[in-house]
Amino acid sequence: MEDYRKHKPVSGSPQLPPLDKNPRVPQNITKSRINNFMSGGGQFYSMGVHQALWKARYKGEPHVKLSVYSVPNLKRITFEEAMAGTYKEFKQNETTFGPSWSTHWFKVTIVIPELIAGEEVVFQWDMQSEGMIWSTDGVPLQGLTGGTAQSRHEYVLTRNANPGQDFTFYLEAACNGMFGVGDQNDAMVPDPNRYFRLIKADLVVPSHEIQDLYHDLDVVRGIAYNTNEDSVRARNALWTLNEVINQFIADDPKTWKQCKSLTSEFLSSRNGKGQHKVTALGNCHIDTAWLWPYEETKRKIARSWSTQLDLMNKYPDYIFTASQAQQYEWLKDLYPPLFKKIQKKEKDGQWEIIGGSWVEHDTNMPSGESLCRQMLLGQRFFEKYFGKRTKIFWLPDSFVLKQSGCDYFFTQKLSWNNINTFPLTTFWWTGIDNSRILAHLTPAETHGDGGGGPTPDMLERLKRMKDVYLEFHRGTYTTQALVKQGNRKGEVLLRDLEIISTMAAVLQSNPDLAEKYIYPADSITHLWKLLCLNQFHDCLPGSAIGMAYTDVHKALLLRHKAQSYIINSNRREDNYNAVDQDEENGFIVFNTLSWKRSEVLAAPKKKFSDDNTADNEDDKYIIAYETEDGNFMLENSNLKAKFNSDGQLIELIDERVMRGNLVSPGERGNTLVLYEDVPTYWDAWDVEIYHFQKRKTIEGSKSVQIVSKGPIKAELKFRQNISDRSCIEQTISLTCIGERIEFNNVVEWNESHKFLKVEFPWDLVTDHATYDIQHGVVRRSNHYNSTQDSAKFEVCGHKFSDLSEANYGVALINNCKYGYATQDNVQRLSLLRSPKGPDEHADMGQHAFKYAIYPHQGHFNNSNVVREAFEFNVPLSIRYAKGNAFREGVIVPSLFEISTPGGVIIDTIKLAEDDKGKAKTVILRLFEAYGGKQTVLLSSSLDIKSMEISNILEDNGEKLQPTFRSSFVISLTPFQILTLKATLN
Repeated sequence: MEDYRKHKPVSGSPQLPPLDKNPRVPQNITKSRINNFMSGGGQFYSMGVHQALWKARYKGEPHVKLSVYSVPNLKRITFEEAMAGTYKEFKQNETTFGPSWSTHWFKVTIVIPELIAGEEVVFQWDMQSEGMIWSTDGVPLQGLTGGTAQSRHEYVLTRNANPGQDFTFYLEAACNGMFGVGDQNDAMVPDPNRYFRLIKADLVVPSHEIQDLYHDLDVVRGIAYNTNEDSVRARNALWTLNEVINQFIADDPKTWKQCKSLTSEFLSSRNGKGQHKVTALGNCHIDTAWLWPYEETKRKIARSWSTQLDLMNKYPDYIFTASQAQQYEWLKDLYPPLFKKIQKKEKDGQWEIIGGSWVEHDTNMPSGESLCRQMLLGQRFFEKYFGKRTKIFWLPDSFVLKQSGCDYFFTQKLSWNNINTFPLTTFWWTGIDNSRILAHLTPAETHGDGGGGPTPDMLERLKRMKDVYLEFHRGTYTTQALVKQGNRKGEVLLRDLEIISTMAAVLQSNPDLAEKYIYPADSITHLWKLLCLNQFHDCLPGSAIGMAYTDVHKALLLRHKAQSYIINSNRREDNYNAVDQDEENGFIVFNTLSWKRSEVLAAPKKKFSDDNTADNEDDKYIIAYETEDGNFMLENSNLKAKFNSDGQLIELIDERVMRGNLVSPGERGNTLVLYEDVPTYWDAWDVEIYHFQKRKTIEGSKSVQIVSKGPIKAELKFRQNISDRSCIEQTISLTCIGERIEFNNVVEWNESHKFLKVEFPWDLVTDHATYDIQHGVVRRSNHYNSTQDSAKFEVCGHKFSDLSEANYGVALINNCKYGYATQDNVQRLSLLRSPKGPDEHADMGQHAFKYAIYPHQGHFNNSNVVREAFEFNVPLSIRYAKGNAFREGVIVPSLFEISTPGGVIIDTIKLAEDDKGKAKTVILRLFEAYGGKQTVLLSSSLDIKSMEISNILEDNGEKLQPTFRSSFVISLTPFQILTLKATLN
């Protein structure tokens, strides 16, 4: 009797193809049939190919025995600690494991049944969470990922089982999924009380014939669905899939071979004479922190990379690549056996190091020196442990590159643009200094974030296929303001620390100093690693969960504490100008900028009778007073500013020029504006162009008061409610010598989906604004004439934004903000946001920050804006001294000076990485700040033996000839970064 299940084609003429008299099936119905056949579940599962992938399955005892040790207090413990725990038996169907972020260690004992002797046997585990399999001697073997998204459930026990054979291993289960413990909604807010159930802990035997067929079908379906559906290749693919369904019978091996013949024939055919060659490398993009904290990342790395090492053994042609030196260092310190395996695979050619930087960092907000250190730390690590540097810079998610040994740049994020489509995939990326590297851009949505990496299914597919403005995530310039403030402060403190430490180190030969100073190289490197870690592209931008920020703030506090200790421990205690009077006292001021400064300093009042009284030159004064019409004035010899009773600027006169009121007629500056901030999807990441349409001006308190009238510094102060939950207190100040007006703010912020900005409309006409960026500036249009212009409604800048006509301009300076929105003559600075996902408490609480306005003569290119912004961000460091610790005059001369400071900035002075504390090799990093070629004289108070041009990695280069003792003429091209290496006598 004929089997009714077998498909029988209708016969036709022997000279023609078989004639199919069945009704024509529409493509969409055929695709639905294919989807059902290949589905891993659903009502038709028993009729599909999935149910035949495994030919035997065993559950529970006597073949699978489980016991568990649940680690208390959400601790992440070592293997040795886990072995000391108490393991208890449990009922699989009646037990849940949690809460979120808890860890549970399972002891797994396997006994092979007699019926599967000689077979490959696989342990299949699914707790809907992440896990790691460990050997009994403490070696991590493979990671597991539960659930259905990017799942990895199988661990191969043996390729040839013996009856009664037993296996014992441990499974470290983390109560979080690949993407953390989100509450499964769009906000991705973590749920602290998620519990997980063990769905599978089975022994299974794979049906290799069916699995081989399934992988074929998967590739054929991809061709049918993802290529031009009207092409011959796509139609043939669809026919092949449909015919496989017609032929397939799950319990008939003969039909398996017939189906395999169909798929093999299709996959072996060539679509013309010319063929593409596909080269694929594996990668798992592991966010160093995002929806999980740093401590969980360390385990993700081990889970992901151990799995890839295992796949390399199974697929000898498989090559994997991974970036982020920080992750390699964590693996080296916490999982030494895995790190050694990676070193071996790298030598064998199956593991490629890539990236060059310490982490996959944000590229908008770190300072220029931070970007240099990212590459210095990363490349030196790879050079130390792998014997080479990487030439490919790698940022899947987000230029200093040429000087750090990178020739190529690989990225993906630009493909996310939501207004203008980025037009290129492979192109030359040119920096503001005219250096360029070859860049390649992959399509959008082609990588994950939670690790794991390629699966066996992906590699099986690969076997069958062998033969820059980002218009997105503009909200990240403002979200998590405390992290951004910590970053800017940390960068400034590290800069000061290195300069002052270098100063102490090179002066240690002074015979009058009893103790020798040891340059804290290891501590400085550690602090830079912490800073660079926190510049990861979800930490600094503010798009991670709250737990990650707990780590960030802890690291910042430790860094600041260490810096203060190092600086204070190196105060000079010499006997110069020793005095008999203990009461002689004063202040020692440290200026780490490369030019002389004149500033008004705040001194502790207990040291002096009046901290706002001093002798002034006749033309230097400052007064604050209230006018008859209820307005308030701040006035010195440079500026005269009028504020209304809400603290809004209604008039600003530059006394040095005849220009009139700088505030646009009928407008008010220092206006606080609250916008509704509801993006289309990515809450912490995005602000959308329509937010400008719904705004509220914050005013009405009429609370301005004069708190200081001069003669050194004058101050106004007001308090204004932002809402019934939030308020701002602002102090407006001007000093007797000041050329900028400062606004010091303390904000209690408890909003939801609101965006606070301050705006200044100026009586200026220009078509562009100039923004501070790393080691230079960039000009952007301030109008919306094109879609490209409109897409830049919110842009990133560092210390300032400047709006200039040909002969006059105003700079808006800040000490910790990065978001700007300049439109026509209106400058806006973004102050605070209040997204609710993935951190539902983002930015809630108190914030303190400053901004300033700096009117200047001339266009930005002829101004002192860069210097003024540096001075606003790099405060003078003051130390109180008395007795023989105090003396008047210059204590230590500047290590380096520039003949015409301002256009060329000395950004970094440090001992070389390979100096080994000898204080004989000093690294100096400069940059041209305005975009024009400059030749300057660099002079030093040090006894320099030789000076050579170096790079970010501090390699040796061309030697410079001195013009006279320790002085050198240097030329810099526009925005050039110049690293010099000075060897001392």
